[in-house]
Amino acid sequence: MFGTNGLLQQNEKILIFTESTDTLNYLERKLLEHVPKIAKIVGSFSMDERRRQVELFRNECQIMLATDAGGESINLQFCNQMINYDIPWNPNKLEQRMGRIHRIGQKNEVFVFNLVAQNTREGSVMIRLLEKMEHMKEDLGSDLVYDFIGEVLEDKFDSLADLMQEAILNRERLDDVIANMEKTLSEEHQKLLKLMQEERMVEDPLNLSILKREQNDLTVKRIPIRAYTDLATYILEKKKVRVYDTNDGKVKRIERLPKFIRDSLPELARYQGESYRFTGIREYESEEVALLNSDHPIFKLSMDLMKKENEKRSWGRYLVTYDVPEPLMVEVYNISIVDGTGKELENHFIHLAKRENGEIIALDPYWLFAGHFYENVIELSDHASNECMGNVLKHSSLIRDQVQANRQKQLDKLLAFLEKSFNEQYRNTLEKLEKYQQENIDNRNSALINQMNAHLIDLDMKKEERLNIIRCQKNISMKPPKKILSLQLAPTGRSKRVMTIDYKDVVEKYEKANGRINIKMFDCLALVDFYSERFNGEERYIILTNDPNYMPSEEHLEDLEDILKKVYIYVVQDCEIIEERAMKKEIFVF
Repeated sequence: MFGTNGLLQQNEKILIFTESTDTLNYLERKLLEHVPKIAKIVGSFSMDERRRQVELFRNECQIMLATDAGGESINLQFCNQMINYDIPWNPNKLEQRMGRIHRIGQKNEVFVFNLVAQNTREGSVMIRLLEKMEHMKEDLGSDLVYDFIGEVLEDKFDSLADLMQEAILNRERLDDVIANMEKTLSEEHQKLLKLMQEERMVEDPLNLSILKREQNDLTVKRIPIRAYTDLATYILEKKKVRVYDTNDGKVKRIERLPKFIRDSLPELARYQGESYRFTGIREYESEEVALLNSDHPIFKLSMDLMKKENEKRSWGRYLVTYDVPEPLMVEVYNISIVDGTGKELENHFIHLAKRENGEIIALDPYWLFAGHFYENVIELSDHASNECMGNVLKHSSLIRDQVQANRQKQLDKLLAFLEKSFNEQYRNTLEKLEKYQQENIDNRNSALINQMNAHLIDLDMKKEERLNIIRCQKNISMKPPKKILSLQLAPTGRSKRVMTIDYKDVVEKYEKANGRINIKMFDCLALVDFYSERFNGEERYIILTNDPNYMPSEEHLEDLEDILKKVYIYVVQDCEIIEERAMKKEIFVF
């Protein structure tokens, strides 16, 4: 919370829950030593006072303290960081706590921190319980697992408090206590999974061929691994970090990072040593040399530095010299697909190019990595018109429709599961209510009967809230496309690739004539241009060129590493394929 890279320094708001008011007051005293003001809500506060404290939290301070009683009936969607200073005795209260921030209107990923005492018997039980519930939540895709587990623990152990008492008193049987708890939860886990499976709509039959082609698409469209090192090196050098080349530039080395950078990224601590060594080429990866990717702290640091730099500027329209087959006017747009809760589902950059004949074509993002930009960049006076906006809207609509179709299937299944789950809880509660009523001699079960009636009302409210969330999640919309920048590309004459779209009919005819099916064309200047298969599933990736002596660059070969043995070069002239040849590493086989 308080470090140089802590939540408060990042202007995050933090909601802290505790069981008792005494603990809340203790935390308030301690925290006020670090921050000037704190909001708090306890059970004795009136609704007006609670609303005042919520507004205080929203507008004037970063920390709110709350008890379980105080946390009822408040919505804090503007906060996405929650700390459970202590764990409630019934796990369904965890779900109620999370409901304060994890509801309609929450636009950010929610983080929940559960504090558990290390090296204690009750801590051992609690850690295992939280791990088990998190595993169940991942499988079931719902926070409702906390409700289910709360009911199970009450049925099997009377309460979580009783389970903890058993763990402490029966010192020689701690492993047995944990094993018994895990067995009980595992049985409930399987029961819920079976329940979910029964309610699933009829699945599409598993089609391995389709799955394989989808995986192939991901292989073609992914960012080249070398790009992470290239970008990180460029940014760090701009920030006056000395990056040395070894192995003819294949491996990068940083002897030391400036103090302001070291302090900004604690994760770099695990990479400490005499130097930081990294590469963008797989064959140079070793225990001492990291293969840089999107998760590596050096790359994350670079992105953070670049983001801060880019926040200070806006992009316009530029004339640049680049390795493209023909002059192009390129516009890059950003599109965002959101649901009715405001959550972003997809974020895409669409690259469109206007050719000299006025035709607008789609470029694969790989075009950025396929050639070399040259430094004679000229900024042009930007004109207000968006040349490709009509095509952007068309592409965006296709993406939105695909997201909506996939989302509809998922939410229909979740809706059916939630209906069945709530009905199951409702039925179990009614059975308990009936039992308590029948055994209510001299009103001994009055408290239990009232508890069951209150639980039925609570279930109705939760069910309606969950169903409302799903209705909102089904409402898929597209934010207006935003133009990022425009580039007027002047060709260098070095590119020997051709525009895929000009040869679509030619390649399809040629592949069919040679007994190949499932022909797919990628956007222009992609890693490869076409994909096809033989009847036996044998794959073929195709690169088009108009140069009989064409040889992919060293960087292109590195990017093709995973599929290189399946790559073929097709030479096209006068709308005809005059030659094809297979590639294996850097040797062409005729």
